[in-house]
Amino acid sequence: TSELIGDLCILAELAEEDRVLVPLAAYDRHAPVRERVARLLAVAPLPAHGTPLEVVLELGDTFLANDAADSEIEQLVEPAQRELLLSLGVHAALAVPMRVLGRITGTLLLFRHRTGRPYGEEDMVFAQAIADRAAVAIYAARLYSENQRQAEALRAANRNLELRIAQRTAELARVNELLRQHATEDSLTGLANRRQFGATLDLEIRRARRAGNALSLLLCDVDFFKRFNDAYGHP
Repeated sequence: TSELIGDLCILAELAEEDRVLVPLAAYDRHAPVRERVARLLAVAPLPAHGTPLEVVLELGDTFLANDAADSEIEQLVEPAQRELLLSLGVHAALAVPMRVLGRITGTLLLFRHRTGRPYGEEDMVFAQAIADRAAVAIYAARLYSENQRQAEALRAANRNLELRIAQRTAELARVNELLRQHATEDSLTGLANRRQFGATLDLEIRRARRAGNALSLLLCDVDFFKRFNDAYGHP
């Protein structure tokens, strides 16, 4: 836009909460001016109320000032930015709204300085087309970024959920093992209890029948086991 109908181009986004214009990008087609223009991005936001830009932002109208006086130019920027614009000899200004989905999101602000020709109807039409395209591009980029952020948050949540499921599964396995021990082991000696004996005996009988083998049972008696019970507990 600067190269075609410039000279100085500022793309500014409307901050809804503060109702000010925050510069997103600034460019000038004259190389010596570019570094000075870049400083516009670091200074205070552009005024959105009480200036000609209010009409652009509130009503969506185009602001055009050819052969503008310094006072008209000064209204469009903050004091910190006026010195730069006046030093460039700005004599024309054009501002069009940035629109997306029926909403005004900012403005494309153009300044003509030095010996540039005045702005015409074709310039306004071209600037509006560029402003709307920029608004859509910014909206799409932010929507994509937000989708990426939400997708990453979802992936992180899924990873966290998978980790929690794995932890709960491990805990459940430990609990099940503990329940199995309580069900099949004697709590005093840690040996297999009567329930486990019955299950093992049934298993071995069925195995012997399938193989056609004999099954032997060895019964042992532990001397003086009553003393063990008396010392460590009958339960």
